[in-house]
Amino acid sequence: MELLIFFLGIATSLLSYIGYNFLLKPIISLNEFKAKIGHTLTYYSHIITSPGRGKLADEASPIIRDLAFELEEKYLLVPLNKLATFFRLIPARNSVVTVKGQIIFMSNSVSADGKTDQNHKALEEVFTLLNIKELEPRNNNKK
Repeated sequence: MELLIFFLGIATSLLSYIGYNFLLKPIISLNEFKAKIGHTLTYYSHIITSPGRGKLADEASPIIRDLAFELEEKYLLVPLNKLATFFRLIPARNSVVTVKGQIIFMSNSVSADGKTDQNHKALEEVFTLLNIKELEPRNNNKK
């Protein structure tokens, strides 16, 4: 009987370890990265929504672009994507693809004059599709 309890303890520990490290940890990492996206895009929002040439625009472009590829990487590392999406633990695949495209668009257009409205819409779409929580809600949360 003691041997059975011992093996049940080991099995429980093993399942807990696997569950946390291979299922839960990538989901947590993706959600933490969504917060980083929100922080970075908010930090550079004045450059994104009022594009123009300058040192800050040159700095922002590669940083914003890197967000798109890191988002894809973190999303692909989540096992059982469809199941996690079904339970709304992570965004849907098509949302991540759209967000990636919008972030790349913003990174390409921070130095382009005349893209103010398009950049603002792209910024709002990223926050909406990733369901990034904010202390001060944007207009995109009032749909």
